Amino acid sequence: CDMPSAMPEETEDEIVELLGCKREDIIRASGKTGMGVEEILTAVIERIPPPQGDEEAPLQALIFDSVFNSFRGIIAYFKITNGVIRSGDKVKFINTGKEYTADEIGVLRMEMIPRNELRTGDVGYIISGIKTSCEVKVGDTITHIARPAEKAIEGFEEVKPMVFAGLYPIEAEEFEDLRSSLEKLQLNDASLTFQPESSLALGFGFRCG
Repeated sequence: CDMPSAMPEETEDEIVELLGCKREDIIRASGKTGMGVEEILTAVIERIPPPQGDEEAPLQALIFDSVFNSFRGIIAYFKITNGVIRSGDKVKFINTGKEYTADEIGVLRMEMIPRNELRTGDVGYIISGIKTSCEVKVGDTITHIARPAEKAIEGFEEVKPMVFAGLYPIEAEEFEDLRSSLEKLQLNDASLTFQPESSLALGFGFRCG
């Protein structure tokens, strides 16, 4: 709406046809002029329901992403669906069975902001000194060791790759560097699997799916 060539009416027609929504539900906005920003924020509050869950229930937090930090190890991002987590809690990743201490938890803004406590509905991060990427799986559930949840959050399944490719380093001494790179990539892409293989012509590499 902030350019002479804009076609808001035609665009609204396409949105209605594509999404099947009502025309009055569409909010015209511009990131350039700021038009409609307040209306969008108001609509988010009014139209999107608040998180559902029970703060008194055992902790269930769904891991949806993870990143590698060379100084602090692997940082897992999660959303709490039930319960409360506090800094220093002893926790377990249900599907891997690994146990850790929540050395630091916090929320994600422009940077990571440490918090002493996160509650149901919060989205945050956990730092617990994890060094190996295979210990963190997207879709896994975090719970307490002392008062564990009866089951993991539904939806977690081991990936079954259908397409494979062989990756080999140009120089044999770069094999471990390639392994490290694949492990870091796997942190952000839960669909990636790999295992070592060897070829008489190419040497040692990985079979990736």
